[in-house]
Amino acid sequence: MEKARLFSQNGYNTVIKSKKDSFRIFRFLAGEGKVVGMNKQSLRLLVLCIGCFSFFALSGCVVEEVGGYGYKCNDNGVCQQGLECYEGRCVQYEQLRQAEGSGTEGNSCNSDGTCNFSDLICCRSNDAYNLKCVDPSLCNWNESDDNPSTGGDEDIVEESEEEVEEEADDTTTNKYNIEWVSISGGDFMMGPSPNDPRIDDEFIDITVRELPRHTVNVPSFELMRLEVTNTQYALFLGDNKTNSCLDEDCIDLDNPRIVHNETSNHWAANESYGNHPIRLVTWFGAKAFCEAAGGRLPSEAEWEYAARAETTTSYICGDEPDCLSDIACWNQAQTTDCCSVGLYDPNNFGLSDMLGNVSEWVEDCIDYKLDYNNYPSDGSARTSCSSNPERIHRGGSWDPPEHISLPETLLVSYRGKQFPNDPSIYIGFRCARDVE
Repeated sequence: MEKARLFSQNGYNTVIKSKKDSFRIFRFLAGEGKVVGMNKQSLRLLVLCIGCFSFFALSGCVVEEVGGYGYKCNDNGVCQQGLECYEGRCVQYEQLRQAEGSGTEGNSCNSDGTCNFSDLICCRSNDAYNLKCVDPSLCNWNESDDNPSTGGDEDIVEESEEEVEEEADDTTTNKYNIEWVSISGGDFMMGPSPNDPRIDDEFIDITVRELPRHTVNVPSFELMRLEVTNTQYALFLGDNKTNSCLDEDCIDLDNPRIVHNETSNHWAANESYGNHPIRLVTWFGAKAFCEAAGGRLPSEAEWEYAARAETTTSYICGDEPDCLSDIACWNQAQTTDCCSVGLYDPNNFGLSDMLGNVSEWVEDCIDYKLDYNNYPSDGSARTSCSSNPERIHRGGSWDPPEHISLPETLLVSYRGKQFPNDPSIYIGFRCARDVE
């Protein structure tokens, strides 16, 4: 039998290009064309096969390729390999990386100092004043870029030494996004408050560190409004111009909240903890950061004066620990970790987290002379100690060592001590600086 062949009326082979063509085939099979060598049963079977083939094969012509380039993302937001889901559509990674908005390449950093992509870093780049998300290789700006000219030689205006110095101070501050608070100087009584709950023989071994109560005259100075964050410290570690201590002397290198890429030597904060206070930092690492930021560690007299903010109560907020829930991040406020900085109410000077969150390194040393006898009365730090002294930290933390009761460490007069090269998950810092 001659093989079955399908012809159109004009004698050409029928080619199926679309659903419209498939409908023409049905019309052809209904009598508009000719079928050679086929009985009615074979014809019905052919009609059924062609109909099914046309429906399933051609239906793909009008359905979007979900997950493909330019098409909608899959229901779970996933695209084909090499593509990223952006605003519901699958795009190439470079398109997403360079999209408009904070956290993307060439644009401003997110509010917490992070970028949206692991291969971008928030830094000054070639712009002396604004932080942007850029490739880490672009963060090594030249010294000459700090004061870019506005045109040719004829446009350069000579600046006074005072203007240059002021501009340098502003640049240093902006580099780490530091907010400084001006503290007006004055006299205060340093040591336990009159209603201190520890006036009890049970605590005499601890209280002796804070005695005798004495008057201190503190000159005006500036203090950071917030504790130094992981994001700020990562910027410092990646800044070879100002990093004055070896990495292993600054922080515990096993700190999971600061990530170091050894290949690119890029430091970055773990994105979940960028706005949390830096911890596992040594006293040396705290001091190095403050100097890089144009400041210094505060003396403990400055710290207590600023923390009290003209109050005389035991916990700043009152004499009972119940008031701490409004001003401090601590575990009796259902906290199992330190908190993002600035979440709680500030004190009367506008300073946040002076109690709780992390305890804070200060400049002062302490040795076998544990008390305040012969201590400076001018607000300066005590720096004359034994050959291997411990350093003071103030303010208490979210969760203190087991052998000390929590509310006790949050007393504004409480003095913790730690060896300067011994980092702790309970200790961070903030910086001070002099005012002219």
